[in-house]
Amino acid sequence: MLKKYSWFFFLLSLIPILWIFWKIDYSKLISLIAQMPIWIFGFLMMTTILSILIQVWRVWILTKVYVPEITYRELLSYHMISAFYSIFLPAASQDVIRSSLLSKKGNYSYIWGATFLSRFAGLVTLLLLSINGFFLLDKSSLPSYTLQSIGIVLLITIILALLSFSKTITRPLRLLLIKIIPAKIFEIISNIRNGIYAYKQHKMILIQFFLISILLQLLFIAACTMILKSISGHYFIIETIAFIPLIEIITSAAVFTPQGMGVREVLLVFFFKYLHLSNEALGIYILIIYLFSIISRLLGIIPLYKNLFFKKSKL
Repeated sequence: MLKKYSWFFFLLSLIPILWIFWKIDYSKLISLIAQMPIWIFGFLMMTTILSILIQVWRVWILTKVYVPEITYRELLSYHMISAFYSIFLPAASQDVIRSSLLSKKGNYSYIWGATFLSRFAGLVTLLLLSINGFFLLDKSSLPSYTLQSIGIVLLITIILALLSFSKTITRPLRLLLIKIIPAKIFEIISNIRNGIYAYKQHKMILIQFFLISILLQLLFIAACTMILKSISGHYFIIETIAFIPLIEIITSAAVFTPQGMGVREVLLVFFFKYLHLSNEALGIYILIIYLFSIISRLLGIIPLYKNLFFKKSKL
């Protein structure tokens, strides 16, 4: 039954993509691609590899505190393998696969705790960047209630973030979950919760951790900005900071489609209309995003093949 639903959502997610490419004039698309500078592909390859290294660094800086036996190189290997396995799965599945594999190497509560904090920091950083971008945008191009809505969202996010790290505040929820969730599962959740709270003792490491998260998201914004520049010839820096993080936050919440497929494309349609860019420009942007997303995941074949090869050699 679950497999049938997965196929249903996958086929459903293809509809926006097919609709976008149905409206494209392919002669204009080819012409736009021909005008793009070659260096953009080298730049994106560099940012893709750098992004992988920084993602692993962000998780490792926390993990090594309580699970020092896991090396950066080992974490990098598992990160790339989990990326490969998550090609056709929802965006958050890579974190789940990586944490499951690493849990065999050390205390799972700290490993899952580091994973949760990485996901949380990524979303908060994206939200802060998006809010900052909206405040820098030309206000005349936005509805009058936009800034008020953004302020409310920011306030709610900060309050929830602070409350979620308080054992006193979250205790009533914990007592409620005891009655609902089976004891075995509740024990695992409690251990992960304790693993998350354990990192509160290492404030300097958490500061480094959040600075790395900011660096990672800025690299992502830079890559998206340069893609738009190579397609249109214009820098949309503020617009990219405002909209792209928001699109990624909404996309990451789309747990039923592979890598947020379909949801991202619908949001990009509105973004490109706001920028007054053509359907052909949107088509190229989507193709580039998917190309380098697939490349970043196919890189997982390297450690996967290496692990299998050496295991067979030892036999």
